Amino acid sequence: MGRLFGTDGVRGVAGRDLTARLAMDLAIAGAGVLSGAGAVAGLASSGVDVLRLGVLPTPGVAYLVKALDAD
Repeated sequence: MGRLFGTDGVRGVAGRDLTARLAMDLAIAGAGVLSGAGAVAGLASSGVDVLRLGVLPTPGVAYLVKALDAD
């Protein structure tokens, strides 16, 4: 299968490396880590200003970081 995670997310060939099962497993794992507002609350309690963006493609994040002068 090779290396799945690149600098901007999961990488691979659709249908071979990137399967529906892999997508479901990643979503389940992500939901377990980021469920509810726990991640936001944890970051905020550490002094981080959090801006929830929702579902957004990577270029959108890059654009907003620059537009909002964010880190």
